[in-house]
Formats: sequence, structure tokens, C-alpha cells
Amino acid sequence: MNTRQKGYYRDKAILEAIESRKALDTDQITALLFKDLAAGRRKAQERLFKLYKSGRVKRCRVALTEPYCYFTGKKNGRLEHLLALNWVYVWFMAGLKAWEQIHCFSYEANYKLLQADAFAGIRNTVTGKFKFNFVELDRSQNDFDKVRKYNRLYQDEGYAGRWWAKLTDRFPTILVTTTSTKRAVHIRQRIENENTAGLEFKLMLLSDIKEGLL
Repeated sequence: MNTRQKGYYRDKAILEAIESRKALDTDQITALLFKDLAAGRRKAQERLFKLYKSGRVKRCRVALTEPYCYFTGKKNGRLEHLLALNWVYVWFMAGLKAWEQIHCFSYEANYKLLQADAFAGIRNTVTGKFKFNFVELDRSQNDFDKVRKYNRLYQDEGYAGRWWAKLTDRFPTILVTTTSTKRAVHIRQRIENENTAGLEFKLMLLSDIKEGLL
């Protein structure tokens, strides 16, 4: 494959990733598609700049200290929130075993009682079994009520009839990602006090997710 062909396929992969995730920044695209290449970030920047100059993608920054983020179509109204969620997606992708694949990563899963920020499914291609995760991105200082709500969702079987329920014999893990150590302490206390059903909660700092990928 010559250089021109490689560029074509890389551009195609970049565009598919951006359209799938609605917006991705330079670091996320590097982690997804260029991590195994020497000077991967520079090569990602070069391809992204060409796509931008040709009008195939748009770009902006959520802050001057942040890398460019890229999107097609209209800019998402909650761009910073979306980019943070997409770090969780990149983290899931990076953690896949050779026999696993992402089955789904959908945004704003509504269960009436609560709305999850995202819902992720991983499929074992050998056994055909699935692992599912609710994803919560906590960026506020409001009282964290999701532990109580997920327990109620489980106890009331508010998920009955959902497409994924027949594909697993356990309630999904609830992955909570937050932005500060102080907030993590508060959420951990809520989990200890309110997780009466013994659901599996996993708590991570967004900075730790990023650090493991950059």
C-alpha cells in the first residue's frame, strides 16, 4: 500500500470515528487510531488539518488550553460533556481483549426513573456473552442521587423489556466518572450508604482515564 492509499484509509477511519462519536478531539483520535505509530500525535494532527482545510470536518476548542475537537455538521450544544463521555468510550476501546468488541455505546439512555449519560456493551466474540455498563459523568456539585435511583431501577425491574436484558444474567455495572477527588469521596460515601441492592459501582476520575491513554 502506497502513501496515498494509507492516507485515504486513515482519513476514512477518522471520519467514521468522528461521525460515530459526534465529536472527538486530537488526543482522542490519536489514542483510537494512531497510538501504535511513531510520532502518532503529529501524524494525527497532519491528517486532521488536511481534512479541516478540505472542509470535510469542522473544528473548535472548548478552551484555549485544550486541543482542537473535530465534528461534522452542527456543533453539539454540550460539547464539553460529550468530549468527556468520549474519553470513557476511548477507555473502553483501549481495554478490549483480542476476543472482545464494542457492541454499543449509546448516549442518553432514558429509563424514566433516570437517564444514564451513556450505555455501553462489550461482546465476547468467542463465547457470544455480553458485558453491559451504565455510564455516569458527574461534573456538578449537586447532591449525587444516582446510587438510590439505580437501586430503585433494579428493584422495580424498570429495565424489563429492554433489548439488552435478555442478553445477560446480571444487572449492568454502573461506571461513574467524576472530575475531582473531593467529589469522588462524596460519591463513594453515597455508594457505601445507599447501595442496598449490592449493585456493582465503579468510580473513576476522568483525569486517571486520560492519563492511562495519553
